[in-house]
Amino acid sequence: MVKLYLPYGNMKHLYGNRDVTFHWFVKDRQEPVAPYAQLLENYKQLTPEGKIQAQRMVDELFSEEEFKALRTFLYEKYREDLRTGILVPPINGIRQDIGPNRALVRPFAICPDDESGGFCRLSEEQDYSLPFAVWGYYTEPLRVRRLDTANR
Repeated sequence: MVKLYLPYGNMKHLYGNRDVTFHWFVKDRQEPVAPYAQLLENYKQLTPEGKIQAQRMVDELFSEEEFKALRTFLYEKYREDLRTGILVPPINGIRQDIGPNRALVRPFAICPDDESGGFCRLSEEQDYSLPFAVWGYYTEPLRVRRLDTANR
């Protein structure tokens, strides 16, 4: 059975900020973890626009193997642990957007990168070693957005 993971976690003392919560997501996934018709509820009945939106959402979720790899990477490099939500498909991919702090409400990649929140481009950091791209979205303003310059 396929499970999808929605990892999140705090990065303590990051850039002088305390406990900034990141919602981690796979960036620019090339292939879904399983066929979309298996992952998404009523996939065949979705409009073309609905399919695109639902595919974007599910493509940001992690497989179990990807989640474990990210968790190990963040712990070994930053001594930070992750929590996660777990979804068992088929999932509803067309819920209304109700904010970035709820699981699977929109693709994080389309969230604003402004004074209200933004991205940690983890996979663009020095010494990033995972075979897939990962970004994190946060809603607290930060002065700097590079983890490799953080006060550890």
